[in-house]
Amino acid sequence: MKFIVDAPLGGLAKWLRFCGFDAGYRSLSAGREKLPPPAADTYILTGQQALAGLNRADILVISALSPLGQLKEVLRRLKISRRQMAPLNRCVRCNEPLTPVPRDRVQGLVPEHVFLHQRQFYQCPRCQRIFWPGSHLPPITAILDRALHPSRKAE
Repeated sequence: MKFIVDAPLGGLAKWLRFCGFDAGYRSLSAGREKLPPPAADTYILTGQQALAGLNRADILVISALSPLGQLKEVLRRLKISRRQMAPLNRCVRCNEPLTPVPRDRVQGLVPEHVFLHQRQFYQCPRCQRIFWPGSHLPPITAILDRALHPSRKAE
C-alpha cells in the first residue's frame, strides 16, 4: 500500500512511515496542479474538502486534526491490519526502505554506548542516517498498537 500525503499532513506521513508504508508527501491542489492518476493500491490523503468533489475512490479527505488521530482514521477507513504493516523499516525523513548494515561498519558513526549495547543496525540509502532498535521502539510500538485498536486501554 502506498500513500501520497498532502503537505499539511506531514505528521501523518511520518506515522505512516513508522508503520512501514511508502508515504510521500507534497502540496496537492485540485486547481493549480494536476493530481496523479489513480493507481492500484495507492491513496491520496488530504484535509482539503475541495478534493472530495473529484469523486475518486483513491482520495481520502481526513478530518482528524492530530497526526495520531489522522493515523487512526486512515487505519480504520482502509481496514489496515497489523499484518499489512512492517513497522520501522523506512526512513522517517526520506521514506526510503532501510537496509541492514554490518555492526562493524557503524563503529564511530553511532554513539559509543549504542555501539556497545546494540547488535542490529540499519541505514537509509538516501540520507545515510543510521537506525537501531533502541529505547524508542517500545513507545512507538505501543502507539501503533493503540492506533490499530483504539478501544484498548494504555498500559
